[in-house]
Amino acid sequence: NAVDVPPSISVSKVGDKTNLTGVGGAVTFTVAVKNTSNPLDPFWITSLTDDITGNGNPVDVTAVQPYSATAPYISATNCALTPAGSPIAPGSTYSCQFTVQFPVLTNNATVTYHDIVRVTGGADDTLSTTNTATGQADAFVTEAVPMQVTDSSLCVFNMGSNPSMRQFDRNFTLNGFYTLGATNPGQFYWNVNVEGTPGTQKSVTLTLPWPFITQGNMPVHVYDGVFFNPTTHCYIPGHEVASVNNLVQLVTYINQSGNTPLTDVTSPTDWGYPNTVGPSTLTTASVTPTPTKYVNVTITFTMPATGFAYINQHLDDGLKGSAVDVNGDGVIDNILYNKDGNLDATIATNVAQVLIPDNVKHPFSVADETGPLGSDAVYNNNWFKKSSAGFFGFVSYNGLYMPGQTVQVWQGSTLIGS
Repeated sequence: NAVDVPPSISVSKVGDKTNLTGVGGAVTFTVAVKNTSNPLDPFWITSLTDDITGNGNPVDVTAVQPYSATAPYISATNCALTPAGSPIAPGSTYSCQFTVQFPVLTNNATVTYHDIVRVTGGADDTLSTTNTATGQADAFVTEAVPMQVTDSSLCVFNMGSNPSMRQFDRNFTLNGFYTLGATNPGQFYWNVNVEGTPGTQKSVTLTLPWPFITQGNMPVHVYDGVFFNPTTHCYIPGHEVASVNNLVQLVTYINQSGNTPLTDVTSPTDWGYPNTVGPSTLTTASVTPTPTKYVNVTITFTMPATGFAYINQHLDDGLKGSAVDVNGDGVIDNILYNKDGNLDATIATNVAQVLIPDNVKHPFSVADETGPLGSDAVYNNNWFKKSSAGFFGFVSYNGLYMPGQTVQVWQGSTLIGS
């Protein structure tokens, strides 16, 4: 008895790049279609399409598309449908290439394209009632901005309500005067994406704003690629290829400004914020304060074989917590704050002297040998609590929120509540 076995194919797709910087560029994909049907069934391709953005709008891979400045398009192809006299023999593979041109990024937002190729065709098996087969394969291309600030999970954050102006929370708690005990997110990363010639030395210069410092002894990490998860908005590093030491403390800002650190750490000479008031409501039209001190850091490394490097480093708010040392003398600076009517943190004994304005714009930027590459900015949102942080749900350890913890209140050796 004859057995009805429909034709079958396997499809693979590989791009010559998985990463681009924000200027866009070309990625060439190689598609391979293998005829996995039974030994007597040649296979003809009748449709070969590609859904470049994965949004359900496929285009014909066998044809070049018109130029577009705002959307990816096929700029070159040698793919073709198999003609009647040239089917894919059983066990054989048909391969072709097409090039997609990706546009310049807009809105300073990293994008990951989910590119899906689909192949449809048929065999000449007269014994089969189903003579068609379909296969598909996909590839991802992450086009990344030059500079972005994320939380410690490498995820893009915004604790505020304005999507165009990303905010982080500063949580001040009252114990006589206010202290800056925590931030949300608890810690940060700067993330940089650059291109270069594989195997050559590459130097990038970062400009960091007061009061962001490097976290502990964590070095700069260099990776050969990155995937940006479009659902979680988190960066997922590729393979680490290098680490570079880089230490930034608050005193680094003072030294790079040409000043000699003073004993009075809140003096305008050493302090890195202006004595100005921030806007009460943050909008895209707001004229916001900016730090008065910045640090320039140059990182040099060998470009990975991919021609792309994703670089990051752990950061923290240098003014928060119980181990603040502004002038680098090794003595803990117990800085006490008050607040004004505009939610600015002021010096404890004089509400007219602003120390940490609300809604400060903190610009981060990166440049290489060719000049500036890009920038990002985050804004602080000051919160003032009337008691210890644990009573209001902000339980933290080393600056990281610890949800679900039990808080106990002791008076001497007596437990009075939990």
